[in-house]
Amino acid sequence: MIAFYALVLAVCSVALPSASAAKQPFRDNIQDLHDALIAELVAEYQKSAGQIQLPDIGQAKQGTLGDLRLLQKPSDGLTLPGRADDPDKNPRMAMFRFGVPRAHAVFKNYKPMSIPFLRKRTIDYEIEDLDFFVEYTITVEHNECRLNLLKVRVHGKQGKVTVGGGLFKPTNPILEGFVENANTRIIEAAREDVESKVRDLLDNRQFECSFYEPSKQFLTA
Repeated sequence: MIAFYALVLAVCSVALPSASAAKQPFRDNIQDLHDALIAELVAEYQKSAGQIQLPDIGQAKQGTLGDLRLLQKPSDGLTLPGRADDPDKNPRMAMFRFGVPRAHAVFKNYKPMSIPFLRKRTIDYEIEDLDFFVEYTITVEHNECRLNLLKVRVHGKQGKVTVGGGLFKPTNPILEGFVENANTRIIEAAREDVESKVRDLLDNRQFECSFYEPSKQFLTA
């Protein structure tokens, strides 16, 4: 008889896996979502050869920001903030980060009136380390998680600037101001473009999340 019960238990343990084993932890599910979003962003930028149309800067005609195919860099940051000392205050907000190690912005025919040697030249900016931080809310209803974008922040630093193929170093306040303003507007244009695409991909996104319990701390999942 003991052998019979042992056999029944063995069969049940194989045929009926535990519910916890059948579901991914919340953190893993969110990480999979982020990887999918980045893959979709890459696909979107590949349609336009990885370029963003930039607004006019100074008297330069509209330029493009390229090399955004480097969005293929994997997601390297995931933040699910919370308070371990008070699980009931578990937040409904998450953030993911991805980066573009190097991007180029090109403007044609910049014509500052008092700088003859710059007229009708190509100005090429190399922007380094564009880091995008995407923040969104998580709403849980009827075992479904719904996502909505809060904002996209971006950090970046100016690399080299070339004019007509030659390295360019501003030597007076007017040129320094132009370069600083151009750098700011290039980064802002990148943020606006990425935010628009992320919003289209993320807003109202839903997935099954019945395993998520607001009363529990999911940071350790």
